[in-house]
Amino acid sequence: KIISAALFIFFGLTTILSRKDEDDDGEENGRSRRPLVSAFIMILFAEIGDKTQLATASLAAQYDSPLAVFSGSTLALWSVSLIGIFLGAQLSRRIPLHIIHKCAGTLFLLFGAIILYQAF
Repeated sequence: KIISAALFIFFGLTTILSRKDEDDDGEENGRSRRPLVSAFIMILFAEIGDKTQLATASLAAQYDSPLAVFSGSTLALWSVSLIGIFLGAQLSRRIPLHIIHKCAGTLFLLFGAIILYQAF
């Protein structure tokens, strides 16, 4: 939980303190991968020991079809991620990017603080 909280806080601070111009689409200097890498790392550490991960492991052990359980849980995670991507694209058309960054950074900090509080 402490590692997860630290990552949330780190990503919150880097998101809020980002000095990236609003018009910059992030494709210069190979920076277009940054959101993808950040999301992957965040999901990786956030899911370690998560209740849904433990439930998935329990289902795989309970039923004699671990491949089906793995496939279903993977498709569910991908589906939720795609919904988030599409909703985020729609949101960025209506709200300026710097406001979205500030709100996202604040949410990351809030989640990090909550996880840190739960760890102690």
